[in-house]
Amino acid sequence: MSAAIRNEANSKPRDRRLRSNLLMKLVIMSGVGALGGFWLFYSVWETQCSDLLNQAQIRHSAVIAELQELHTKQTSALQNCVEGDATKEKALAERLKTQSTLVIKHHDLLQQYDEAKSRIARLEVELEGVTQTNQSLNEQLERLQNEVAESARSTQGAEKQIVLLRTQLEATRSVIKQSCAFNETIDMSSQRHKEEVLQIYAAIQRQSFAQLFQRFGEGPCEVKFLLSTESTTDTVAHETFRVELLRSKDMPHTVLTFLSLVELRLYDGTTIAGTDGTVISGGIPKQAQTRAQSYLMRMYVEHGFGFSPLVIEETSPTMPCMAHTFGFTERGPGFIIPLESMSKNESPSCPGRISSGRDVLERLARDRESQLTIIEAKLVSRDIGSHDTEL
Repeated sequence: MSAAIRNEANSKPRDRRLRSNLLMKLVIMSGVGALGGFWLFYSVWETQCSDLLNQAQIRHSAVIAELQELHTKQTSALQNCVEGDATKEKALAERLKTQSTLVIKHHDLLQQYDEAKSRIARLEVELEGVTQTNQSLNEQLERLQNEVAESARSTQGAEKQIVLLRTQLEATRSVIKQSCAFNETIDMSSQRHKEEVLQIYAAIQRQSFAQLFQRFGEGPCEVKFLLSTESTTDTVAHETFRVELLRSKDMPHTVLTFLSLVELRLYDGTTIAGTDGTVISGGIPKQAQTRAQSYLMRMYVEHGFGFSPLVIEETSPTMPCMAHTFGFTERGPGFIIPLESMSKNESPSCPGRISSGRDVLERLARDRESQLTIIEAKLVSRDIGSHDTEL
C-alpha cells in the first residue's frame, strides 16, 4: 500500500514535466509558424512596393520627357518670334532710311531744277536782247547798202562800215550760237532732273499706296469732324460733318498723310471758318486755340511732319475741286472745302467729298465772322446698317 502511494506520488511530478515540455513545444511551433507567416507577408509586401515604385518612376520619367519636349517647343517658338520681330524692325528701319534719302534727294533735285529754270530764264532774256541787236544791225546794214548804191562817192567809207557791221553781225551770230548751245545743254540737264524727280515722285506714291492699303484697308475711308463754337466750354458740340476719302491710285500720298494726321489727333483743337462765302478753310495748327497751339506744333515736329506734311503735291484730272469736295491747301496741313466749283487754275485736286453735314458748312460760310473749333476728328467705318464704328 505504501509502495503504491509512493509510486503515485512519484508519477505526478513526471506528468507535470511532460505537460510542461509539451506546452513548450507548442509555444515554439507557434512562434516558428508566426515568423514564417510574417516573412511571407513581408516578401509579398516588398514585391508590391517595388512594382509600385517602378511604375511611379516610369510615369515620372514620362512626365519629365513631356515637359522637356514642351519646353523645347516653347523655346523654339519664342526664338522664332524674336527673330521675326527683329527682321520686321530691320525692314522698317531700312524703309524709313530709304524714304528719308529719297526726300532729301527730291529736295536737292527740286532746288537744282529751280536754279536751272532761273538760268534758262536769264539766257532767254539775253537771247532776246541779242536777237533784237541782230535785227537792228541787219536794218543798219540794209540802210548802208542802199546809201552805197545811191552815193558812189561815199562807197569806200560805206564799204568799211559794211565790213565793220558784218564783223559785228558775225560776232553776234557766234554769241547767239553759243547761247543756243548752252540753252540746249541746260534743257538736257533739266530733262534729266525732271526724270529723276518723276522717279522719286512715283516711288513715294507706290510706297504711300502700299502703306495706305496696309494700315487703312481698301477704302473708301470716312472721317467725322466734331465741332463746337468758341464760347462752348464743358458742353459737347452738336455740329458735325463727314469727309469721305475716295478710292484712288492717283493721290495715295495725300490720302495717307491726311488719315495719319487724323489718327494722331493733330486736327483736334484747330478751327475752321468761311473765307469769302464760297470756301471753308481750316486745320492749321498756328490758328488753333491758344492752349492747343504749342502742343500741336510740337507734335508735328516730333512725328516728322514739320509744318508742311506733304512731301509731294499730287494732282489728278479725275478729282477736281467741285462743290462740297475736300482737299489740302498747297502741302497741308490746312484744308479747304469749296461750296462752289473752282476753276482748274486756282484750285488743287480734291481727293474727298462731304458725305454729311453740308448744311453746317453752308451756314458757317454765310456767317463770315463765325468760327468753329474742331473738338475731334476721328476715322469711322460704315457698316451695311446705319451704325458707325470707330476705328
